[in-house]
Amino acid sequence: MMNAEIARREASQIPKSKNDVSISLKKNYPEIDFELIEGDSNIKLNNIDRKFDFILIDGGHSFNTVSKDFELCEKLFHKNGVIVLDDYTNRNSEFKAGYGVRRFVDKLDRKKYKIKINKFPDFFYHEWGMLVTQIVIVKLRS
Repeated sequence: MMNAEIARREASQIPKSKNDVSISLKKNYPEIDFELIEGDSNIKLNNIDRKFDFILIDGGHSFNTVSKDFELCEKLFHKNGVIVLDDYTNRNSEFKAGYGVRRFVDKLDRKKYKIKINKFPDFFYHEWGMLVTQIVIVKLRS
């Protein structure tokens, strides 16, 4: 569902097919029961009527997209569940490539959520400089 224009606007790569991701997950994590949902998150997430223990948000990277994805996912996870956001980036990436995950996470209410930023980053080289990414784990406070 992603084309080159959307990938550029969302600072994303065109993803592998749903089937390729499913095969990889089954191979690497055979003990985990998962469901992949393909499509526009603004549509798909509004049509889900159950709760999840774990949700990974790794779609578009603009501030608006991340904010909307989190808002929709927040309604879908159990009170003891976890939402993980991918691609919390260094500030240079935010300004040079348009990543909005860092800005979104930094604005989350620390009184409502426990937020843990993974200490082990990934590094990617781009023409504009180094992209440093981390995952963020978000849980509701009790």
